[in-house]
Amino acid sequence: MTRRVKRLLSSVTGLLAIPAAVAGGQDLLPQLDAELNALVAATRRHVVTVIVPQDGDDGPVRSVLIASGLALDDSLVVTAASVVTRGHHVEVIPSGLDPRPASLAGVDILGGVALLRTYGLTPTDAGLRSIDNPVALGDLVCLVTSSFEERAGYSVGSVVSVRPAGMNGQVTTEIEASTTPVPGSAGAVLVNSRGQLSGLVVGRPGRQAGLMTAGDAGVLAIPLRDVLRIADELKRHGKVGRNWLGVSVQEMTPALREILGVEPSTGVIIIAVDKDGPAVKSGLELGDVILRCGNDVIKDPVGLMEAVATAPAGSRLRFAVLRNGETIQLPVTLAELPIQDGGVGLAEPPLSYEERIRALETEISRLKSAVEPPRK
Repeated sequence: MTRRVKRLLSSVTGLLAIPAAVAGGQDLLPQLDAELNALVAATRRHVVTVIVPQDGDDGPVRSVLIASGLALDDSLVVTAASVVTRGHHVEVIPSGLDPRPASLAGVDILGGVALLRTYGLTPTDAGLRSIDNPVALGDLVCLVTSSFEERAGYSVGSVVSVRPAGMNGQVTTEIEASTTPVPGSAGAVLVNSRGQLSGLVVGRPGRQAGLMTAGDAGVLAIPLRDVLRIADELKRHGKVGRNWLGVSVQEMTPALREILGVEPSTGVIIIAVDKDGPAVKSGLELGDVILRCGNDVIKDPVGLMEAVATAPAGSRLRFAVLRNGETIQLPVTLAELPIQDGGVGLAEPPLSYEERIRALETEISRLKSAVEPPRK
């Protein structure tokens, strides 16, 4: 989305409560329409159509799923993982060219990204660059598909959330946008206000693994920098290896900091430990407060997950841990996050939010009794 489009959208928004004939809205709307059409046309040079026949319960094909994908070069396409999990035979259709078969090079269920291998794609003219900060809260974005219906193939909205998401040390970033899903939205792209490809649409809020239909509220996307990193791993190894620590942590509350004497913006408390994970094997316990990883202060759960995720596979990290009023040093050797049946292989089901709160309250009571002098 160009700056001109952004200015036009702002102008049109300000005119909503004013008669268009008075405010000159009749001139702005055609300009906006022309600018958006040009943006969509330029973006679609990178986007292909992905077709997946849907198998019926008794075998024969019952329907066809039409989605989108982002062409990385003349033979590789990334799309949403949910697209390829709904069928086995996949075809790719570059803009203006005939369909050609595609094979699955790899799928990353946690990241929501699948990599397809085909041939004869039209190389992208501008190239794909990793963007460090593609969007921010409140930015205008445009969702663009490879839609067979030109006018229905895009929608405009704003970024309502940019948040880290992690599980047992696995980190991704989710972009939630208010853009309305349209035909082919799964595997479509988000474009920022500078006209840059910013993310791959992998689902919608509350149902990331599900396919989207018209009328769903908003979309979830993975930033392009993460998509390219995942695609590279899938190309080289067919899977994405991630470090595993095997704990769930909670941000420290003011009351807990006061009880334990922990400085502000320091430490996370362990509220669940996988019984077969590397953390418990290395001596980490429920109720431990992780203060530092190496020389880096752990300020919040995101900081811990980033430290684990960015470490080389199988690394040995040294944690400074507060336990029973004393700070101890614990070396922890990371393992690879196990994936089973398309999901995360946990030794036992993860705790619910309510269970984690109860566990935290119990641990606070235990710690409080441990540091308070006995009553006489």
